[in-house]
Amino acid sequence: MSEAVMKNDEPAESDGLNRGEYVETFAKIATTCDTPMVIGLYGSWGVGKTSLMKLIEAEIDPGKSTTQTVWFDAWLYQFDEHPVMGLLHKMVVDLEVTEETEVKERIYRIARALGPGILTGMVKATTHIDLSGIAEAFSRYEEEDFRIQEDRVNLRENFQKLIEKVQTAKGGRKRIVFFIDDLDRCMPDHILSVLEALKLYLNLEGCVYFLGLDRHALEDSIRYHYKDFDFDMEATSYLDKIIQLPFEIPPVDPDCIESFIHSFLPNGKEYEKLNDCAEILKIGLGGNPRGIKRFINTLLLNDHLARTRKLSKYDPKILTTLLVIQYRNRDLYDMISEDPSLLVDQNTEEWETRIKGHKYLKEVLELVTLPDNAEGLEPYIYLTDVAGIVTEVLQDERGFYTEEGLDQLLAASGKLSDDEYICDKLPLYKTMRQRTWLVATNRNLFYLLDDEKARRYKSVIKWVQPFSSATPLQVRAYISEKGLHVVDIGKRKGWLYSHNMYPRSEELAKKVEKMIALALASD
Repeated sequence: MSEAVMKNDEPAESDGLNRGEYVETFAKIATTCDTPMVIGLYGSWGVGKTSLMKLIEAEIDPGKSTTQTVWFDAWLYQFDEHPVMGLLHKMVVDLEVTEETEVKERIYRIARALGPGILTGMVKATTHIDLSGIAEAFSRYEEEDFRIQEDRVNLRENFQKLIEKVQTAKGGRKRIVFFIDDLDRCMPDHILSVLEALKLYLNLEGCVYFLGLDRHALEDSIRYHYKDFDFDMEATSYLDKIIQLPFEIPPVDPDCIESFIHSFLPNGKEYEKLNDCAEILKIGLGGNPRGIKRFINTLLLNDHLARTRKLSKYDPKILTTLLVIQYRNRDLYDMISEDPSLLVDQNTEEWETRIKGHKYLKEVLELVTLPDNAEGLEPYIYLTDVAGIVTEVLQDERGFYTEEGLDQLLAASGKLSDDEYICDKLPLYKTMRQRTWLVATNRNLFYLLDDEKARRYKSVIKWVQPFSSATPLQVRAYISEKGLHVVDIGKRKGWLYSHNMYPRSEELAKKVEKMIALALASD
């Protein structure tokens, strides 16, 4: 009997998402592009940024090219005063040049220029000596201070000489490809320190940098860092000056989601019925790779418990369906948990009200045969209550709802009619505490507010504005009398938008009008 093995949350070592073309392309770019080059791989939580970079790194064969790679996890160094020193340390260790005399000397000079003042240490060292000793210590400090100032003047040169020495340490000159991961998980000051080092000191010949990050989180950190300054920091422009090649990691190819799901399900005849649940998982989970992995681990745990308890007429599809409902709509699951007949009957007015907008649920229920009565569901509900989904994968690392999470909340709200569906979304306003979105369906325009209170109550809808081709909505973006950047949409007046995101008011107005026009055309 084969065993069901749960997979950890580590980055993938093989391509299970049909992203080979991206891996090959970026590996080719890394080894042939003009340098310096900074490449941004953008994506939200769980889409596979780290996995993609790991695959690119593996694709670059040092034996077939004059290229070396360095992996730097910025999060591990986020409490360092100067994280760039961590990057340099990782470079000399990975490339095995720690014993090179010139490498040591250049790193020392860089550390001396970047590091804290020596005065405090010098004074501490003179605690038990006489006045002449103190005078001598301060004399040494003045000499050392001169060398520090000299190193600061020559800081870029020291970076350049260090990189050149590392590139040529083993004969010839090899380019260095750096992979910088988890930068967006760090504190804002740390993030800016690394980005500014890339721009000021490390934009050197023979160097390529891959940054895997959530662009929205990164832009928030940039705005937060500059919040007390008397100028409007345009985070997008800031990033564009550093990152020459931005790339938004695309959603998982629908054609490979099912095979990706099967790769985490156990093989063997005894697990055939569990593998038959793949279509339910494909419909119910969406396309977030990390979310799929975590969900399947929970499914395997529940499946093992069901087999151990020897559930009568056990059907993994019923268990999977309940877990999907729990994952996508906790409120609906809680109602079913209290009254299983709600799911068994399905023809009550309350049920129709609760599942409005839940297209996924209607499709899932077509694939499963439920028990004839509520008692038949109770053993499954016991399992999912005890060992079900603990948290919903709806939020990013900053706590804000992901786009998928917003879709789920909107669908769960009961505000969508049976033939209404989401067409497009547009971020409108972003701060460290609040975000707003415009969401166009084929019938209405929704304004969603995402902040701490909205997340507490899982209620993000602020207002709904119907539209039709007969009654088009007038859109106007402008600066109010109070100096605020606001937008009017139909009867909804004076709603804030982020000037950093839309520097030109007419640009925002056109985007809103285009979104509405496309929604109307899709109906």
